[in-house]
Amino acid sequence: MGADGTTRAGSAGIGTGNGLGLAGSSLDPAAETTARDLTDRESSCCSFFTFTYTHVTGALRLDVQVPAARVDVLDALTQRAASNAS
Repeated sequence: MGADGTTRAGSAGIGTGNGLGLAGSSLDPAAETTARDLTDRESSCCSFFTFTYTHVTGALRLDVQVPAARVDVLDALTQRAASNAS
């Protein structure tokens, strides 16, 4: 768990301690500028989100963290993303 009360998750929907994370979203590295712009705008609206980017062998990984009190928001976004993907 991070010092700020958030937790990184190993996969979507897994959380421990005081927070929940959505991990492992893989993006095309060419989309990094657009992704950062979107997450910056999201952070200005909902400052409780923490977005972390990591470059991993030909891909860009995006991890999303929220404090425990905001898990319902992350759950709703995860459900929406899953339904849009199908």
